[in-house]
Amino acid sequence: MALPFSVAMNNPEVSFSGNSLYSEEFGDIYYSREGGCAEKRHVFMEGNALLSRWSAAPDLFVIAELGFGTGLNFILTADLYLSLPQHQRPSRLVFMSVEKKLLPKHLLLQVLDACAIPFAENFLGRYKLMPNGLHSIFFDEGRIELRLLVGEAEQLLSWNGPVDAWYLDGFSPQKNPEMWSESVFKAVGKLSGPNATVATYTVSAMVRDSLQSQGFITEKVPGFGRKKEMLVARREGTQPHALRKPKTVAIIGGGIAGCLSARALARRGYHVHLFEARGELSAEGSGNRAGIIHPHMSGDDSVMTRLNASGYSFTVNHVRDEYGCREFQQTGLLNIQTEEDEVRMHKAITRYNFPPTFIEADGCNSWLGFSGFARPSCFCESVVTHPRISIHLGERVENFEYRGGGWELAGANGILGRAEILILANAAAARRGKDFSWLPLREIKGQVVYVPSRYFQNLTGFPVSSKVYTIPLGSEVLLGATFEKEFEHRDYDEQKNFELWEKLGEDYKAQTDLPDLASLPGRVGFRAVTYDRLPLVGRLPREESYSSEYTANLKARRPSDYPDSPESYFPDLYILSGLGARGLVYGPLLAEQLAADIADEPYYILPADYAFLNPGRFLIRNLRRQPTEQIFF
Repeated sequence: MALPFSVAMNNPEVSFSGNSLYSEEFGDIYYSREGGCAEKRHVFMEGNALLSRWSAAPDLFVIAELGFGTGLNFILTADLYLSLPQHQRPSRLVFMSVEKKLLPKHLLLQVLDACAIPFAENFLGRYKLMPNGLHSIFFDEGRIELRLLVGEAEQLLSWNGPVDAWYLDGFSPQKNPEMWSESVFKAVGKLSGPNATVATYTVSAMVRDSLQSQGFITEKVPGFGRKKEMLVARREGTQPHALRKPKTVAIIGGGIAGCLSARALARRGYHVHLFEARGELSAEGSGNRAGIIHPHMSGDDSVMTRLNASGYSFTVNHVRDEYGCREFQQTGLLNIQTEEDEVRMHKAITRYNFPPTFIEADGCNSWLGFSGFARPSCFCESVVTHPRISIHLGERVENFEYRGGGWELAGANGILGRAEILILANAAAARRGKDFSWLPLREIKGQVVYVPSRYFQNLTGFPVSSKVYTIPLGSEVLLGATFEKEFEHRDYDEQKNFELWEKLGEDYKAQTDLPDLASLPGRVGFRAVTYDRLPLVGRLPREESYSSEYTANLKARRPSDYPDSPESYFPDLYILSGLGARGLVYGPLLAEQLAADIADEPYYILPADYAFLNPGRFLIRNLRRQPTEQIFF
C-alpha cells in the first residue's frame, strides 16, 4: 500500500563531474577525480596509522568522522577491518559520523560500483535514508557499528567519547565553514581519548592552529595525487587505553528489558546472571503472540519523538539479523489518526525530515513502511544459549545488599548469588523496598484477544492502528490492547473483549456474523510506565543524598546539571524500566545504551536526551514543588 507524500525532502543537490560526485550546494567534490578509494585509504586509514594501532588496540576502537558523504570512508575502513585476522584487530569497531544531508541510495550505488569493495554490498543492503537524529547499524554480528548522526556538524558538541581516531572529511573550509568552526574543533578536543589521532586532506593554517589549541601535535605529510601535502595530528601527553577487565552482572527481570540488557553486556565481555521469578522468560507483556513495531510521533522538538525515531530505526535494522527474529513480518503499518494526530504527524515529518520510506502521510492516515509485527519473546530467546549468560528461572530475588565491593542477592531460602554490577529490569516491581519506593512506576494492565479472521471484513495483510490495533495472524487476528490504569484484579477479563470490539472501526467489523467475545481466548500483561511516559534508564540515585546535593549545590533547571557525585548514587546499581507499550521500539536501543553507559563507551542516543531518562529527574521535579504537589503515583 502506498499513500501520496506531500512533504518535500531535504536531500542534497548533487551531480557527477567526471569521475567524482559534485555538491551543487557547497561547490566542491566528494572525493578526488584521480581515485576516490585510493585517496581515502591514503589520507584517513594510513594517515591515522590504523594497521599498526589496531594490532595493539584493546577490545574497542572508536573512529569519528566529519562528513559521511558517500560512505566511502566507513566502507573502506570496515573492509580493512574484516580483511585482518582477529589477533590483528580490536574485537569491536565503532565508527561515528555526522552528515547534514544523506545521499539517496541510487547515487551511492553508482559511486560504489566503480570501487569494487567487498563490504559495499553488505553496507548497501542495510543503508536507507533516515530522519534527523542519531541512528545505529550493526554489521558482522555487532563487531562493526555505524553511529550516523543526521544533522548539523555542531551537534558533535552533544556527543560523548572517547574517540581514538578522527577523519576530518568535510568539504573545504572555505566552502563549508560550519564544518570547520571553532565549536567543532572544541568538540574534537573534548571527545578525543588517549593517543587520539587526526587525519585530513587540508593543511589550512586555521585547521592546524585549531587542532594545536586542543592539545594536538600537527605534522604535514605527503598528500594524495596532485595534492602535495595533507595534515595528520596526534594528542600530546596521553597514555594508551588500558584493557578493561570483564565484570559480573546480575539482572533482575527476564522480560525484554532484562534479556536485551543481558545480551548487550555479554556482547561486551561481561558475565551475566539473569534472574526471573517466573518459570519462563518473557512471562508478562513480552509474552503476547505478536506486537507491533511502530514509533509515536509528536510535532514538537521533544526527546520522546527523537527517542521513538532512533529506537524505531534501531529495531527494524536489527530485529532479524542481530536478534534472530526471523519471523518479523515487515508488512508496513496503517495508522488511522484523528485530525489532531494528523497535524502532529505532519509537523514531525517536516521537523525531523522523515523520508517517505519511514512515514507517508495522507489526510488522517499515515503509512509506516518499515513497520510490521513480531513475537516479542523472540528478543529473549537468543540469551538462552549465550555462553556468557546464565539463566536463573523460578528464582525470586527478595532482597539485595551491597557489601564487600559487590551486590549480594538473596531469595526466600538464602543467598542466590553475587555480582559487581546490578540492574533492575523488573518493571514496576523495582519499587519494592524502602530505598526505591520513590520510583514513579505504575502498572498498566493490557489485555488482548484473539478473534477468528472470519469476523473481520476488509481484512488487510498488515497491522492497523487506531483506537485499538489489529495484527493479522493467519486464521486469527490479535485485537488489542486495553490500557487499564485502575483494575480490580490481575486476571483475564472476558468483558474487556467487548470494549476492544466496540473501539474497532466499523469498516473492519463483520456486519452479520458477530463473534462470541466472552468465549474467545486472550492474554493479560502488565506494562510499567512513568507519569511522563519516558523510560527510566541509568544509575539509581540515593534519594536523600541525591536530593541534598541538588538542593545545596545545583538547584538546576537543566538535566545536564543533575547531581553527579559518587555519594549521590548507589554503587554500580542501574535500572531499565518504564518502557510502557513501546518495549519493541525502546527496548533494543536502550539496552545497548545502558550497556554503553556501564562500559564507558560512546552512547547510542545523544547525551542530552539520555539525561531526560535519568531516574533522578523525578526527585528533582518533586524538590521544585510543594509537598502536596508531588508527582509520584
